Amino acid sequence: LKRYDSSGKSIEDPVAPGHLTSDERKVWRRVVRELSALKTLAKTNLPTLARYCQLSVLCEKTSKVLKEKGMTYERQRENK
Repeated sequence: LKRYDSSGKSIEDPVAPGHLTSDERKVWRRVVRELSALKTLAKTNLPTLARYCQLSVLCEKTSKVLKEKGMTYERQRENK
């Protein structure tokens, strides 16, 4: 999807930061596309967007573990 600013200059979507994992980059690309279409993507939002991508993937992974193992666990007692 090619976009242009008000002067007709081509606008490139921002590249995901290098520290994001591949799953986090997928979230980045999806959200950048959505924000670009809404014309609400700004450079000042990019650090927050990177954190959102990280937390989104973390929440997804955590939810899977909780579904598999449940919300509680038994702690083994230490012998005294």
